[in-house]
Amino acid sequence: MDSDISFRVLGTVQICQDDRWQRAGSPQQQAVLAVLLLRAGRMVTADGLVDAVWGDDPPSSVITVLRTNVWRLRQRLEKSRTGTQALLVSVGDGYRLDVPPETLDALRAEMLAAEAVEARRQGRHAENRQLLRDALALWQGTPLAGVPGPFARQQRDRLEELRFSLEEQRFEADLSAGNSASAISGLTSLSQESPLRERPYGLLMRALSDVGRRADALAVYQQARAVLREELGIEPSAELRELQVRMLVEGSAPSTPAPVVQAAPVELAAPVPAPEPVAADEFQVIPAQLPSGIPDFIGREEALTVLRRALENGGDTPVITAIAGMGGVGKSVLATRFAHQAREHFPDGQLYADLHGTAADPEDPKTVLDAFLTALGVPRRALPTETADAARLLRTVLADRRTLLVLDDARDAAQVRPLLPGSAGSAVVITSRAKLIGLPISAQVDLDLFTPKEAWKLLGRVAGTERVGVMADSGAERLLSACSRLPLAVRIAAARLAARPQWSVDRLADRLSDSDRRLAELRIGELAVANTFELSHRMLTSPQARAFRLVACVTRAATSLASAAALLALPEPDAEDLLESLVDAALLESPQPGSYRFHDLVREFAEQLPAERDDERVTALELLLEGLRAGAYRAFQAMVPGDPVVDLLAPDCLPGPAFKDLPAARAWVQAEVETAVDAARTAARGPMGTDSTLSAAADTLILFSPFGQEIPYSRLAAAAEAVAVAAERTGADRTAGRARFVCGNAALQQLDLDTAQTHALAAEAALRRAGDSAVLHQVLNDLGLIAQLRQHYADAARRYEEAADVARAAGHRASELVTSLNAAQARLKDGHPEEARRAAAATLGPLRALGNVPGLGFGLYVHGLALYETGHHVEAVSSFEECLAICTEAGLRRREAVCRSGLADALRALGQFDRALSLAQQSVEQCRERGADRDGARALLILGRVLSALDRPAEAAQRTEEAMAAFQRLGLAELAEAQQQLAALADGDAALSQQPRAVSRVGRVSQTSGV
Repeated sequence: MDSDISFRVLGTVQICQDDRWQRAGSPQQQAVLAVLLLRAGRMVTADGLVDAVWGDDPPSSVITVLRTNVWRLRQRLEKSRTGTQALLVSVGDGYRLDVPPETLDALRAEMLAAEAVEARRQGRHAENRQLLRDALALWQGTPLAGVPGPFARQQRDRLEELRFSLEEQRFEADLSAGNSASAISGLTSLSQESPLRERPYGLLMRALSDVGRRADALAVYQQARAVLREELGIEPSAELRELQVRMLVEGSAPSTPAPVVQAAPVELAAPVPAPEPVAADEFQVIPAQLPSGIPDFIGREEALTVLRRALENGGDTPVITAIAGMGGVGKSVLATRFAHQAREHFPDGQLYADLHGTAADPEDPKTVLDAFLTALGVPRRALPTETADAARLLRTVLADRRTLLVLDDARDAAQVRPLLPGSAGSAVVITSRAKLIGLPISAQVDLDLFTPKEAWKLLGRVAGTERVGVMADSGAERLLSACSRLPLAVRIAAARLAARPQWSVDRLADRLSDSDRRLAELRIGELAVANTFELSHRMLTSPQARAFRLVACVTRAATSLASAAALLALPEPDAEDLLESLVDAALLESPQPGSYRFHDLVREFAEQLPAERDDERVTALELLLEGLRAGAYRAFQAMVPGDPVVDLLAPDCLPGPAFKDLPAARAWVQAEVETAVDAARTAARGPMGTDSTLSAAADTLILFSPFGQEIPYSRLAAAAEAVAVAAERTGADRTAGRARFVCGNAALQQLDLDTAQTHALAAEAALRRAGDSAVLHQVLNDLGLIAQLRQHYADAARRYEEAADVARAAGHRASELVTSLNAAQARLKDGHPEEARRAAAATLGPLRALGNVPGLGFGLYVHGLALYETGHHVEAVSSFEECLAICTEAGLRRREAVCRSGLADALRALGQFDRALSLAQQSVEQCRERGADRDGARALLILGRVLSALDRPAEAAQRTEEAMAAFQRLGLAELAEAQQQLAALADGDAALSQQPRAVSRVGRVSQTSGV
């Protein structure tokens, strides 16, 4: 049988392995272990364990929970053992713990108690007293402290009764040995601790009488009588009354009194009187418990200043400062640093306690109070049994002292509150992962990540400045980026470099570049980033853990509340409660209300957690994409009413948000586009890239793509290409074609015509194979625009007409009309203005009938351009003015801006120079505000003409040069027109201000609203 393991239950439940005492797991594990230990090697059935631990209210899956606890205990018990025989064995439908009785303190105490009785019976009084002292020394506090369940309650009462009995026997032995004077203090405390027990009163009366304090002894009797009458309504027992009578008659207690009969214990809800207050000046111990600081402490000057200022500004209450932040951010290091700096202000000592708030079994406040009180000189025998009494005593002892308390790793305010001093002079520093709401905090420090400079300095301090190099060195920069500036991660990386002189910074940076292995690399000795996160994760409830796992694994950017609610399949209020609880646990950040994000290393930790079921993350990704697609669809409708995008959505799509106007839709797009991009990239990589998620990702990106400046085109294109490649591997033509369309359209927006054409042609082929007419129409429209930008106007018109045919065949009337306008504009540029005018005019009536406002605005604009080119300047002005009114009312700002420049040019041709100048200037300003470089260059060119007409040649030349530079930078055909205009200005060509000029329209791309 092994004897290399020991157990305690006379206090917190602990296990000793390798000469180290540690708590025996969670409270439930402690409860199971206590039952098996105190049954002393007997088998306990599963039902018996359930009744003992959970009583009448077991959880629904209690057997699974029980087996899990037993499995964890078995793993713990077998750790570091030298024997081969299992300790915790399964027997029938139950379990048995095979350990020698002497390895458990409670059983050892009972054996010592029995030996003491035998020693007394045989007259070995000195041995009897020693055995009693040995037994009592085994108590470390309240038995089974913090252990739940009916069995623990019963055993707690039984073991406390055993302690009282041993105390009474010890004091009686002391009195018999003539040690009455030394026993008085202990008997006083014992009688106050259990005021309804009569035997301590009798022993105290004897002790007082022995030292000549007969009056005090009789006063004890009166006190006992008053308590018993008030609390129980009874008189003292005959034995205690007889003792009083003998003292009155004989003047002293009998030398060998009959044992006082103890009344049966009665459980009452009445309060127990606290011990006598202990005078603060009785104790002269000055504790100095602060842990040592670290020699390479870096930065945190702002946080230290906040803490110092709070200390300096302390008033008539204790200064309580709190440091909160995520695991690994350096809270404990900062608290220790500050405490050492502030030591001189606290001459009466410094107390420190690790509250283990992130552990499965956080420290009990009563245990900390006992430790603080004994450190301050309070005898153990004077320690109160109740937490509230101990808290009052601590405040009493600290009342006239200047003492600093450091409470590290607090779980919550309830754990901390009993440990706080009550008067000015003392101060407290608390660290916790969550903010402690409800405490009288003087200063709150929310500790953030290192700054880049702080991270680099720590790396150099630990690993060597010469080795690390300059801050901008690529190796050091990559290394710190992989650590995400988390202080613990930086320290581990630096320590690994210091431990391996042969490694270069680049080598370690390369090892950390793999996100799948990064957390495994960020470990040295007992320090590990993953362990720090695991402590926080272990505290989460099941719904919190699910939300943590899914939100982190499905999205990588900041996530909105709406998106999180969608992927969690929860109403927004419920989702918000969960996310905010993760913020409180320091596992999630909320940079602004309704927005959430993960630290990079925390997200990687979450990604490595096992899922509850195989399809859990795929389902969450599908729900997120459905929510994003529904919102983007509504935004698309607000931007282009009547456009036939319904074919892009599944019939069971979520209803999506309702937008009151286009600005609200654009705001939603700006808030959600990064999430959409990340969701698409998630679908394109790894096991979550199913046909369903890839298809939803492609459709979602299509619906986000027409929003111009609101979206990051490069990231959108990269995500779409990843989706396309994944879909092409499985032969999913519809998904691949749609994703390639997004790639081509994004390249077209950036005027990368070669890339745009490559993707568009690939999309055309895939969509034709899939028979996807809705998006094929858009691809053909883009191919027409590519040809138009290359000044291949006949090819452009052919592609546009082909797109119009596809739209017509699919019954998409609005798309057919808008694409016909694109074809009309290509004919206009190809030198066929009358043909373009007739084609544009033919679209206006149907567009009005459809109520397609953006399409009608575009039609009026193209019609105005064609009228201008055919010399119908008055009619052109009329068409432009109607277009301007429609676009202004509908909030179509880009179309409004280009319409102003077209109207300005037509008014110039009619000689209305002042109005033309105002409109041209407004157009230039609007284009600048929107960052529309191409439209802005065109507006500058027209403004130059108007200025020339107003005989302001220098300003005209300046504006024309600006336009020319923009056209050259963008690689647009209008460069030649701008050069001709500048040359005419240089020659003083009067015809420039009198003659119309062909308007070569080049604008921002929209696959539904024309060129």
